[in-house]
Amino acid sequence: MTRNILSIIAGLCCSFIIVLMLEGINHALNPLPDNIGVHDLQSFKDHIESTSIGLQLPVLISYAIGTFCGSLITTLIAKNKKMAKAITVGGILMGLGMYNLVSLQYSAWVSIISFIVFLPAAYLGGKVGLRFSKKSRPIH
Repeated sequence: MTRNILSIIAGLCCSFIIVLMLEGINHALNPLPDNIGVHDLQSFKDHIESTSIGLQLPVLISYAIGTFCGSLITTLIAKNKKMAKAITVGGILMGLGMYNLVSLQYSAWVSIISFIVFLPAAYLGGKVGLRFSKKSRPIH
């Protein structure tokens, strides 16, 4: 049981790290304008509302890649019910991602698409993890 819980925690940590790295790269390539204060939440929200699709799409991509990798890690570590653990990671990330998108007032289309992105990415990560874990098992 401990291993299963740790698999979910490890998957979530992996997802967070990947999403933060990818969003950091996006912010490095597309820095905030000088008039936007990092600590001024309202100016940041206004900026997000006015950004183009090309600047909002990387957020969805980072969520998908992070969820895929986190679910993959969870599946590789979990002892049993591996797909259930992978989908659990996807569900937790979906809740956190939706909270982030709604609280920062991203466009409605970003929130709707992100709602659709998490669970399929978790499912795919789980399926790939199952395939890898079957290959690595010794045959007795």
